[in-house]
Amino acid sequence: MSKIQAQALNNITKVPVREIAAKANSIIHGSRFISQPQLKDSLPKKSNKRSGVKSNTTVHPHIDSMPARKGRIYIVSNIKDAKRLPPTCVLREIKPAKCKLVEFVFVDTAITVKPELAADNGYVSIPARTPLMVIHGNIAYDYFYQSRLDTPFIGEDLQQHTITTRLSVLLKDQYPFNVSLSSTFGNSPYMRNFFGANLDFDQRKFTQIVKNRAENFIRNSMEDSNVFKQLSDDLDKKIRALKEIREWLYNPSITQKLVEARERYLARQQAQLAQPPADTTTEDWYTQLGALKLKNSAYRLNSPKSIGRNADNNEDSAYKRYQRFYNEQRIKADSIAREIDQLKGKLLSKQKRLDSTQKSLSARINSYRDLNTLNDSLKKIMPDSVLPKGLSLLASLRKLSIGTSTLDYSELSVKNITVTGLQVEINPKWYYAVAGGFINYRFRDYYMLNDSRTHHDQYLGIIRFGKGKPETSHLFLTYYFGKRNLYNYGTSADSGIAAKNALSGIALEQKIAVTDNISITAELAKSSMPYYNRMAQDSKLSSGAFNLNDRSNEAYSIKANVDIPGTSSRIDGYFKRYGENFQSFTMFRTNSRQTAWQIHLQQTLFQKQLTLNAAIRKNDFLNPFLDQQLVSNTVFKTLQATLRIKKLPVISLGYFPTTQIVKFSDEKYMEYLFNNLYGSVQYYYKAGALQMSSSITATKFYNRKADSNFVYYNAGNISFNQSVFLKTFVLQGTLSQSQSTNYTLHTCELGLQKKFKRQYAVGGSLKYNKQDILPDPQIGFALYGAMSLLKNTSIQLRVQKTYMPGPDRTLVPDNIGRVSLYQNF
Repeated sequence: MSKIQAQALNNITKVPVREIAAKANSIIHGSRFISQPQLKDSLPKKSNKRSGVKSNTTVHPHIDSMPARKGRIYIVSNIKDAKRLPPTCVLREIKPAKCKLVEFVFVDTAITVKPELAADNGYVSIPARTPLMVIHGNIAYDYFYQSRLDTPFIGEDLQQHTITTRLSVLLKDQYPFNVSLSSTFGNSPYMRNFFGANLDFDQRKFTQIVKNRAENFIRNSMEDSNVFKQLSDDLDKKIRALKEIREWLYNPSITQKLVEARERYLARQQAQLAQPPADTTTEDWYTQLGALKLKNSAYRLNSPKSIGRNADNNEDSAYKRYQRFYNEQRIKADSIAREIDQLKGKLLSKQKRLDSTQKSLSARINSYRDLNTLNDSLKKIMPDSVLPKGLSLLASLRKLSIGTSTLDYSELSVKNITVTGLQVEINPKWYYAVAGGFINYRFRDYYMLNDSRTHHDQYLGIIRFGKGKPETSHLFLTYYFGKRNLYNYGTSADSGIAAKNALSGIALEQKIAVTDNISITAELAKSSMPYYNRMAQDSKLSSGAFNLNDRSNEAYSIKANVDIPGTSSRIDGYFKRYGENFQSFTMFRTNSRQTAWQIHLQQTLFQKQLTLNAAIRKNDFLNPFLDQQLVSNTVFKTLQATLRIKKLPVISLGYFPTTQIVKFSDEKYMEYLFNNLYGSVQYYYKAGALQMSSSITATKFYNRKADSNFVYYNAGNISFNQSVFLKTFVLQGTLSQSQSTNYTLHTCELGLQKKFKRQYAVGGSLKYNKQDILPDPQIGFALYGAMSLLKNTSIQLRVQKTYMPGPDRTLVPDNIGRVSLYQNF
């Protein structure tokens, strides 16, 4: 019930239930209450369709606007039952029932008369139940088919299935975990099937949860925050009150009743009402109920005679009271509206102060680089109940991963290797790390052969201990061990010799942070000797690691990082030296002395509009599974530049090495390396009301036919692409020319995509191919479709037939198909 309705209810006649039970039992039993003429216009009428008898009620006309059955309503048929009702109940209505009986309708005034007590906060505050686990994530499936393939390796009828699932799990609203599952399988002879599963504690998200709780606690503890909350609560109350009043004022039924009451009032002014006949039963009922000694005169009943006698000339008649009450509500609504404006002004002022304080608070909390330091500060100002349990232990936890994960520790021990196992890093004051598992592949091995000899029974373990943090100054001692199957690879598989491929080593790494922008890291490592260079067959594996007289199994590394904010420059580089007998899980070549170095420069110019990346490196392209056609002093050069100027095209230029894998037999592969020059110009602009995109791309390969099976050897390619974005359409066109020593290929492609609302999209294209030495052109096509099946579920399909250069300077068909399914939850 609204406040307006509650106030209207105060104007009706109310009789405490216990006095009704004591006084009215003998009066109303078996009686019917027929409306008198005096009451016809002042009291509402309700009909009983079953009995066909009209009953008089004690409800004021205002109460008709009250919603049906709001509050706690009690209906009793025996007055004795009313004694068991709460003492706060009042009689609302007496209406006929079956068999000349009556029913008593009581309302509990503790709930319905003053509902604003329950509406102060808008709702009853019940502590929300914290769920044990909240899971969000996605699952994706991708199927890919290609009939012919020439880059980066040659193949036919390649099929590949990929299923991935990524889940974000939050335990008890404070402990975040990431779960990932991935499975890749197909028929490629170059890539082995792979399955990986990982459970990882999300330290970054956990840190953010702690910071958010700290901010909320400190902000809610501030005096301004309490004042702001009080003002917000007051504003909410005022807004609710104004809404209730206006809903009542502009209610069509209320307006209609006011008009009807005015018409009846005017009618009474013009005609004199006849005196009603005496109704002994009704008069007795009013007399005896009115004789009750009620303390509050507002609850007293007026007799029918007095109502009829004063109907025409009493200022407090029903119409005038109604009209006065209506005007009072309009005035009250205007007053509340002014108060709301004043509260909004105060809230705005407080909000500015709170925003300024909150920004300062957030900056201070976020200035802590690690959770350990933040935890020490929070313990002094916050109770333990606000912070997650086990915060001291979790604050020092840097990494907790179970399943498939990547190990990357140092340049000479373990770097960029994916294993299936366990990885734990803890860094309270000292640094501890333990990791181990079965080796899946190296990070840089893009192609993993389906040959069990290369990855079967390979494992590694690592233990690290030291002082400091990995990202700042530190001193770490590392011990690593494991097994790798690399000896005699690429030679005869039938030799029958089982190599003892176990290895171990120790490494000492120190990082010095000279300044916040300059750091230097040096590392020294010594490993066990290869099995073929050990002094005796029964010699221990670790004996070579502690032989200080032999330096052939040692390695050295030094790297530096320099940031120059004043010139927006970044310089980094490294130098590595490997002995011929050194072994680790960062380099997979043995029995050769190697030196590797690199210098890399990143520079932004012209207010970060031009970005330059230049690098030069030597002997750093290592792959344990391939014979490389390189000499030890090969130097690779890389240059990339990007120019971005507002409202102008984006220009990119790059020169970098490229690789191709060639299979000669089931056990022999060759990796060819050559340089590639790349350039592009991209421009997004508007032509009138149309959004457009134009791009030009050029590529040049620097290689020879004699040292590569790459069909595009010493070839150049240039293409132009134009796109027009309409409201529901996308038009695309492409022109390209590929020129080699022996042929020239021209292509033209036109495409169209159409969107249907947000659920569907279709598209297609036609591609014209003309090679200068072939008499007839070749026509290719592509079809595309996307749709949303269910909520957060989408599927994409693509079918394409194209042509690519083949043997004997011909064009061979290449069929491509792809199906992707994505579900987000």
